[in-house]
Amino acid sequence: MMLLIGKRRLHQNNSFSLVELLLVVVILGILIGLSTPLFRKTYSNFQLADSAKNLVSLMRFAQTSSIVERLRYRIVFDSGKSKYWLSKESDLSQPAVFSKIQGKFGRTVAIPKDINIEFANDNITFYPDGTVDEVNIDFSNRDNKVYTVTTEGQTGYVKLLEYKAE
Repeated sequence: MMLLIGKRRLHQNNSFSLVELLLVVVILGILIGLSTPLFRKTYSNFQLADSAKNLVSLMRFAQTSSIVERLRYRIVFDSGKSKYWLSKESDLSQPAVFSKIQGKFGRTVAIPKDINIEFANDNITFYPDGTVDEVNIDFSNRDNKVYTVTTEGQTGYVKLLEYKAE
């Protein structure tokens, strides 16, 4: 018997075969195919939460600005409730005239098409004394996940509730 100590192989093959590479590609394809629906649902829920939280942030900004500037602020929804924007009283001498504000908080916010929004009014008014119109706004998606934004009129408290509709 002869020992192979010190002897080298002439053709050492350190690469993967085509079959091994194809097997890895097939396994990765199956994993991606199975996980895609989960990512879609997660993205839909993320959009829902983000839309509700953005409205709450804008509501808190409107309430604070209304108190500081001693003017009424209003979040206005379009007729289809697919967009909203922030406006404020132009002047105390013309109390019923509201104009869209400029800057970061004055942009028109579009609600994603997969999200349904429901509430009774077309606007929410914030008053200089800290009060706000009482509203319940429901944001929902196809997965029956619901976020509800509520306000307490006299205290002006804005809260966000999350639940799964049955």
